[in-house]
Amino acid sequence: MKKFPVAPGRKVRAVSTLHQLEALERRRMLAQVSWDGGGDGVNWNDPNNWSNNQFPGSGDDVTLAAGANVNLVGASSEVKSLVCSRPLTVNGPLLQVNGAATFGGATKIIGY
Repeated sequence: MKKFPVAPGRKVRAVSTLHQLEALERRRMLAQVSWDGGGDGVNWNDPNNWSNNQFPGSGDDVTLAAGANVNLVGASSEVKSLVCSRPLTVNGPLLQVNGAATFGGATKIIGY
């Protein structure tokens, strides 16, 4: 076993090569995701409009606070829950909410 210099007064414990760490797969943590409008400020499908700069996913609790209209056009989206306090337009695709959904603003569903 190779020896390394140790500062005076410090103790060193040898670790066996049998106790190595194993890398885990990448995981996406479930999260509270909110609309911040940092992208174009209108389209659900612009990842920069979301607080984590990613589209919300099926395990995410989504909040759209009061403000201008948000458009979900051309792609489906699935979320865990949704609190929407602003106008929301869903045009053609599917918006699936697997838990609670609260709509405080005008909501339009077109082409369903």
